[in-house]
This record gives sequence, structure tokens and C-alpha cells, in this order.
Amino acid sequence: MANFINLQHLNKPFTFESLSYNYKQENINRPMGYPYYLWLQTDKGNGVICIKEQELLLKKGDGILIPPFIPHKYHAYKQNEWYTNFISFSGFLNYEIPKILGNQDYFLASDNSAFSFSDFIRNVVTENVMDELSDFELLSAHAYTFLLMLQKYNSIGRTAFSAQYNTYLLPVLKMIRARYNETLTVQMMADSVYISQQYLGKLFKHFLGVSAYQYLKTYRLNRAKELLLTCPSMNLNDVCFKVGFSDVSRFIQTFKQETGYTPRQYVSLYIYRNENGFQVTLPHGE
Repeated sequence: MANFINLQHLNKPFTFESLSYNYKQENINRPMGYPYYLWLQTDKGNGVICIKEQELLLKKGDGILIPPFIPHKYHAYKQNEWYTNFISFSGFLNYEIPKILGNQDYFLASDNSAFSFSDFIRNVVTENVMDELSDFELLSAHAYTFLLMLQKYNSIGRTAFSAQYNTYLLPVLKMIRARYNETLTVQMMADSVYISQQYLGKLFKHFLGVSAYQYLKTYRLNRAKELLLTCPSMNLNDVCFKVGFSDVSRFIQTFKQETGYTPRQYVSLYIYRNENGFQVTLPHGE
């Protein structure tokens, strides 16, 4: 039997948006991604997820953490039944996760002898959350614990601890996070770690699969998407300048090239007003 808890009503800075285990998974296609960090894991059967031009098979116990706004789709393998566990994270946690996990396009991890992500989700849903909805500090601790375990046991991130990554790429990623809203070029990033622009580009391609310029552009656009969804009344000029674009027309053009929509069209696809006039983001399955 599937167990699902929606926590959107908890307007807290650090919590889960929703949790589920043993959920009979339907086909999902999100060409613009999802507005929250999403952990998706196979509980029974096998699933296929397509992300960043790759097709990944999720067997029992295998899971993937997908950052906000990364296009993806997933379905059961060979039309068989597929049951999943999932968590989506809400609130200000979205801004804190990169400090814990970095800025990879996605994270892969699996249940192992030291830690079971499946058991963690099942225990939170069945034993904790229903009695502790008012204790957001405890929910925050659960969320933080899960992320730390993901950091420890993810199967992609282990390559990140090479000397090249720590010496050159990690400082540049921190620079992007701290200064993405300023004038920032690939040459400036390379100069900050005393290497050539070409070598920095090779490191980005090797570890992250994209060029340094594309990474910076994507990071800025993702911050723009967050502002558009969390502050939909914000002036488009302010959004543009807050994320490091100096020209509104170029910002709109770039946004449309990357997403297929103008910024305002993008907002209208995710946010609607309910009968009480409050703005609501579309839930996990939409």
C-alpha cells in the first residue's frame, strides 16, 4: 500500500514538501524540471529516468536526487509495474542544499549496508511525521540527516574528491555561488585559481559535463526561476539584475532559448491561484 504525505502547508524554512514510499509510479515528463529538489528511488521493479541526455536504469534500492529545474522524465522499465520512494524538499532548504551537495546536475545513490535510504523514508512516514507535523525542527533534522547521508554515499560525488577538483574546480563553484549576480566571466574564474581558461573548461567538462560558461548561465537561470516562482510579483528588471544579467532583452531571450518559454509564461505554468486567492505551486505528479 502506498503511503504519501504532503507537507506543503508547512511554510517553514527547512522541511520536506512531500514524502512517499511504495508509490505505484506513473509516467512523468517534466521538460522544465521540477521546482524543488526531488529524490526518486526504486522500491520495487525497475525504472528508467532520462536526464541530461542520459538514460539511467534505477533498480531496487537505486535512487537519484534531481536539483530544481533540471529537465527530466521517467517511466517503468519495459511497461512493468514500478513502485518508488520519493522525497521533495521545500522552503529555504532549496537554497541550502548546494552548500551540502555542491552543484552537480544530479546525484546517484543506493541503499547499502551502512545506510538505507528506503528504510529512512519509510520510518519517517510511518513512525515520525504523522505525530510530529508541528515540530518543524525535528523535520528539519530528518531532512538534514538524509542529505548528509546522500553526500556521504552518493556514487557520482566520490570523483569530486580528486586533487584537481578540490584545488581548482571547487573554489570556482564557490565563487559562482557567491558572485553569480555580479559581472563574472570564465576568464575571471580561471584567473582566480591561476589556471588557463582552456584548462578550466576541460575540468568543467570532465567533472560536470558542461562548459564553464554553460554552468554559469544555467546557475543564473536557475536562480532566476526560483525568484520568479517565489516572488512572482517582482519586476522582471529586478529579477534580471539580481541574477547577473545586465540586459533585460538578452535575459528574456536566453531564458526562452533554455526553457522554451518567456519568464512570465514560465511562471504561469507552475503557479495558479486557488479559490482563496493564494498562489499555489503544482505538486509532485504534475
